[in-house]
Amino acid sequence: MSIRATTFHPYTFRKQVTNLQATIRALGCQNETLIVDLLREGEQVTQKRIETGTQPYHDVEFAVNEEDPGQFEYSIRVRQVTGEVSVENNMAVTYLNVLDEKIKALLIEGDPYWDTTFLRRSLARNDKLDVDALVRFTPNRTRAIRSNENRKDEPLDTPTTAKDFSPYRVVILGKSVETVLGEGGIAALEEWVDKEAGVVIFSRGRAWGGTAKSDLEPIDWSADQTSASRVEVTQQGLSMAPFRMLHSRSDAAELPLF
Repeated sequence: MSIRATTFHPYTFRKQVTNLQATIRALGCQNETLIVDLLREGEQVTQKRIETGTQPYHDVEFAVNEEDPGQFEYSIRVRQVTGEVSVENNMAVTYLNVLDEKIKALLIEGDPYWDTTFLRRSLARNDKLDVDALVRFTPNRTRAIRSNENRKDEPLDTPTTAKDFSPYRVVILGKSVETVLGEGGIAALEEWVDKEAGVVIFSRGRAWGGTAKSDLEPIDWSADQTSASRVEVTQQGLSMAPFRMLHSRSDAAELPLF
């Protein structure tokens, strides 16, 4: 008997219902009744019963919500069955980070393309995000865009110091970012990551050119194409319904190569 969490929720809002899911592997446990407990901070909240029948894998789901912001530990535990020798893998632990305000994100784009606009609008429609954007439309014009209507009249200046990045939890970079930030701004971004554990996403590959340099880039970018690559759904990806369905209905070896 073993259990593993199949959902990953880095952030949710207070009073928002969130589903915690796990998959139980019950080998050699045909026609058993499994008792599955949900624990919050080590205290039992509720339980469910699952009839195994002849199937070895079973999904279980609990709906939870929190009244106050903070980080909360949840555990999903399947109780020991008759004849089970070890219960060390009978519990899966996950953490729920509960916010009372939206996650602030900054998108910076120096060479806009249609996918940048699509990305920005998609993020702005997410009710968990408050998105600011600095988009350079012409060599002499960078447009400041706020997705939050209540903050649209607030000034949005180009960050020049690590402190300027502090209001954001994540910064999303497009291409030619040096034309917006300058080399000093890139250095400030690197300092923000180093000192405040800021998150940076490279949405379009190499984010800057010319003489601009930084250790932030996760890889050495190349124009070479790869072949025979296979898609595999990670545990975090299983929190998204389309990938969860793909994982449950297809064997990894049967997925197409790219």
